[in-house]
Amino acid sequence: MGSPRELDFNGVFGVDSQGKIRLIYDRMDRPNGIAFSPDESILYVNDTDHQHILAFSMGKDGSASLTGEFARLDPSYGNGAPDGMKVDVEGNVYVTGPGGLWVLSPGGVPLVILHTPEFVGNFCFGGKDSRTIFLTASASIYTVQTEIPGIVPHRN
Repeated sequence: MGSPRELDFNGVFGVDSQGKIRLIYDRMDRPNGIAFSPDESILYVNDTDHQHILAFSMGKDGSASLTGEFARLDPSYGNGAPDGMKVDVEGNVYVTGPGGLWVLSPGGVPLVILHTPEFVGNFCFGGKDSRTIFLTASASIYTVQTEIPGIVPHRN
């Protein structure tokens, strides 16, 4: 984003089972949001510049292999590009993008696009039951109630 670079590519990195940092993928122009499926067998990474989400199959040892394009967002829905990304307990993928918040099925099919009055960049699941989405927009914060709880990462 204009700053001096240490690497000549934009990469997605992970930590393997031995605690070593390893390169997962180096062919994205602007990797941004990242999320895991509920069982952590699939890693989703969005590429803001290309308006799509890639899926990677995760090995038990921390290795990852590209399985392909999970979904492509349609910029005709409005301003925005893939940015913040989360997953609910049923495996639906939520991503901010053109026009607002997109909800994609575990197969990558758009289920709903929640149109927002402002550009939204990020969000999280919260509330006492993880059924409240908090959306951060250009000048506001919005909340939306959901039927399905989101996955909220916890640190040990």
